[in-house]
Amino acid sequence: MTDITVTKGSVSLLNNGPSFRVTAGATITAGQAVYINGTSGADLVDGDAANTAKCVGIVVAPQDAVSGDVLDVAGPGCVVGGFSGMTAGNLLFVSATAGALADAAATKSKPVARAITTTEILVTLEGLDPA
Repeated sequence: MTDITVTKGSVSLLNNGPSFRVTAGATITAGQAVYINGTSGADLVDGDAANTAKCVGIVVAPQDAVSGDVLDVAGPGCVVGGFSGMTAGNLLFVSATAGALADAAATKSKPVARAITTTEILVTLEGLDPA
């Protein structure tokens, strides 16, 4: 399993797909995948545990956030740019590395995006229920 590289400062929403705002429950940067922690808002996904592998989207702003900041999150149907290390057409999964996407599944992860170019992803969230 290889984690996908996020190009710091280059992550952006490239279409008008459905995005939403949520409060950060941890330190999070643009390009990281998040789930909703029932107590503190958005937190980083982790593909090794079912309760933290339920990705709801990819953070597109701000570049660097701390707990309590408001995040803009790209949901299903959104195209997000600012990545590298991908092959166009391949599925992407929640990684065992907190917040990262990978080219192969971790223990509890399912597909959450598809590389549409070598630098852009389509958020799909095909694996909302990793159980």
